[in-house]
Amino acid sequence: MPLSFLQPRVDRLGSDGRMEVVMEAGTLGRLRPPVLLLGRDLCSYALFDPGALPRGQRRRAAAIYAHANGPYLETGSLVLPTGKSLGIWWWDLARVQQAILARYGRLRPVVRPESLAVNRGLGWRILSIARGYEAQLWADDTLKVSTWRKTRFDDRAWSDVTRLHSAGEPAPESPPTPLVLPVNIEGQAFGLSSVEISRDQALVLGAGVIAMAAAVASLYLLGTVFGLKSETRDVARQTVEIVAATPAVGGAGSGRADDARLAAFQAIARETSPLTAAGAALGAVALYDLSPTALNAEIDTLSMTLPPAAAEKLDELVAELEGSGYFADIRPRIEPTTRNLIIEMTVIGDQPPLAGSE
Repeated sequence: MPLSFLQPRVDRLGSDGRMEVVMEAGTLGRLRPPVLLLGRDLCSYALFDPGALPRGQRRRAAAIYAHANGPYLETGSLVLPTGKSLGIWWWDLARVQQAILARYGRLRPVVRPESLAVNRGLGWRILSIARGYEAQLWADDTLKVSTWRKTRFDDRAWSDVTRLHSAGEPAPESPPTPLVLPVNIEGQAFGLSSVEISRDQALVLGAGVIAMAAAVASLYLLGTVFGLKSETRDVARQTVEIVAATPAVGGAGSGRADDARLAAFQAIARETSPLTAAGAALGAVALYDLSPTALNAEIDTLSMTLPPAAAEKLDELVAELEGSGYFADIRPRIEPTTRNLIIEMTVIGDQPPLAGSE
């Protein structure tokens, strides 16, 4: 079930340095970090097979591999689950860093290759994307091959790709017709940042009373949606108290007031409330294209109900929830009648402050 009202703003950066708006933010999506899609020609891809590594060490091993094998002088990287393996994306950090700073300032966007913004595939396919074409091989929900070229794949280029990267999967003799796929809000690019208000965004909210009032209203609405009424009211009350106790932004001598406001918002941002815990859980399951059918958040516990198909990805889901740092004592079970997967977990207390944030 797509939650379009939580959709963040989506921009795209091309290799020519042009930035374009792909999707506007939803009602509450304005509280989420923006998503920046990188043109495929700015990125490289490799599949990392964790082999027999213990579940808790797989992502760490992939991150080490990504750091050691970056193909650019300055490399940005991203490790994401793909099927039972891990996919590693690299991009030319030197080419995108200045554009990111110019567009977002101190806000940190969620950077994702544009390939993750469309539906997953089955077998071989070719995507027609901005400024070029991408050949992909999908098997068992795993992106095994992703290769890009500026011009269309002719017979020779197609033969080279399938011969080198077939991985045992049968390939058509001629290149398939390129597909033009629309951006999909349920794509992997959009489920990777949680619904919570980030620390950076809390700092931005401290810039003015109007922005703070909007945050209060949004928190009330989000609390209604997820049943977090009393806890959300507590956060909203704290926000209102900060607004009431702080002079208006602007004018002489406002520096100390601004500092006090930002410090108060940092304190709120570090609290692991049911709101932030629910956001972290939604972000974790969205990695696997799943949406809860029910979500129940208390001060110290959270439980969510997922459709039966989620049981096939139970190990990955538990690892993702543990790795988020928000949950402990994760207890999955299958509901006998509906076969739904129910995951109950304990919410870990206050999060540590970011380095340099205080």
